[in-house]
Amino acid sequence: MYKKSLLRTITVSLVIFLAMLLVLSGCSGNNEPANNNNNDNNSNNGDPVAEGPRRGGEAYFYYDQDPTTFLVGTLSQPHGGIGPYFYPGLVRLDVDRNPHPYAAKSWDISEDSRTITFHLRDDIRFTDGVPLTSADVKWTFEEISAKHSAQMTPVFQQVTSIETPDDYTVVLNFDQPYGPLFTLLSAPFFGIHPKHRLEGKDLLTDPEAMLDAVGWGPYKLGEWKRGEYIILERNDDYFEEGKPYLDRLVYRMIPDATAQLYAFENQEIDIMGASAILEHVPRLREIPWVGYREGLADPAGMDLLFNLKNDKLSKYEVRKAISHAIDREMLNDLVWMGLGIPAVSHFSPEFGTFYNPKVDLLKKYDYDPQKAEEMLDAAGYPRGKDGVRFELRLITSNTNTYLKNAQEVIVDQLRAVGIKVIPENFDVTGITQRVYETHNFDMKVWHSTQGADPIIGVERWCLSTYYGSGRFAQNPTGYANERVDDLFWIAKTSAVPEERTAAFHEIQEILAEEIPYLPLNNPPAISLYNTRLQDYGLYLYHYIQDVWVKE
Repeated sequence: MYKKSLLRTITVSLVIFLAMLLVLSGCSGNNEPANNNNNDNNSNNGDPVAEGPRRGGEAYFYYDQDPTTFLVGTLSQPHGGIGPYFYPGLVRLDVDRNPHPYAAKSWDISEDSRTITFHLRDDIRFTDGVPLTSADVKWTFEEISAKHSAQMTPVFQQVTSIETPDDYTVVLNFDQPYGPLFTLLSAPFFGIHPKHRLEGKDLLTDPEAMLDAVGWGPYKLGEWKRGEYIILERNDDYFEEGKPYLDRLVYRMIPDATAQLYAFENQEIDIMGASAILEHVPRLREIPWVGYREGLADPAGMDLLFNLKNDKLSKYEVRKAISHAIDREMLNDLVWMGLGIPAVSHFSPEFGTFYNPKVDLLKKYDYDPQKAEEMLDAAGYPRGKDGVRFELRLITSNTNTYLKNAQEVIVDQLRAVGIKVIPENFDVTGITQRVYETHNFDMKVWHSTQGADPIIGVERWCLSTYYGSGRFAQNPTGYANERVDDLFWIAKTSAVPEERTAAFHEIQEILAEEIPYLPLNNPPAISLYNTRLQDYGLYLYHYIQDVWVKE
């Protein structure tokens, strides 16, 4: 059946949301999924489906290029890859950010939260028949998470030892609790790999290791024709009874966004990422069979970063004036087709309770060019005869259309208040050298993830010890505030939700006052899908074993 289906011009893209925030306390749970009625914002999905899940059928996706690795948690594994379908994690997170058992059937947390004991299922086997045991978990922690995972490496700076008292028990010992731990134990940050197949191999350069697909997840590699398609077949030995529901997943390579859109509109693929086709989203939403989901498991932000070593930008009055001079609502309309959200805080509201509702940067720094002009005058920078107060350089990507469009808007709006902005555009290597290594820049506009937890994606912009590291996306501004450093440490090491929340709230209040960088927008995160897919998105990371199709 699927051979015939391959004749269709389908292509595979796995639109996978990243796992979101979770704290260490309250980490017991059942394996019931979230209520699907709360997960869909689309009014075009039709009447509720009366029948229950059925086995059989196929789902069609696209990839924009052949994968280079299936190993989960390595630097080269894309978050939208299929590796997690071979190598899932210890836990899974539902849309309410609650942890559910997966490879770990349960866990215990010591009173001081420095010892976490995971109890593994004893009925999981890799597709070569070898049981999954604590040795595989320990090996994955030590050889992948601690060495090759940008998200997990900070965790293992605080892990003092890993014990495996028996084949189905894993004990993590910490010198300090690590607040975002459970978020990172779910795909796509972490997946359990077979020690007996990968031990001793170079996981970043050896193709035999990187493309090893002997996993234990719901699907196994069926057929792969490079440049054309990948077929995943149901793993009949998968441990969740009756799952997966689909017989197979068919992926084909379609690198061009226009071709992807054509395939989706012709119902040749079932899921379409909207980031490259924002102008088509309003029209697509009117199609009866198109489902629409927005929201990001891994919140993102577009920010204007200031070099605080610059003699002008080091002055709060100047940064405040610039903040009043930029119309973030217009920027959202022009750059994101009105589908994003003008930023109200340095923390995305999608962080839930970690977002401080008392902070509203749109009100605090409302768009008011006249006020900006008055502030610049008062700061000692009047307009010259040519109408220019001073010059600043604004750096961004030379390839990202959204960033370049935002750069143009900012150049125009700051020109209106007398600031001449010179645009500079480089590739990532050039930006790393100028912004993070030599700090030879004035301002930078950038779009990046805020992480599944603020410790993962926000701390890096603010922590004083990160300045001068030379690493991409680590405090390029030179911002240093001892209280902010202390609050991030509290949030990182506390296992008490209320303590973490209070710390994050205070951080936002301080950043709102000192404005080391200006949050511009929270870009749109939109998934379009064919509503023949049922129970799509019950979990933050789309566990495909739960998805089934209507006849």
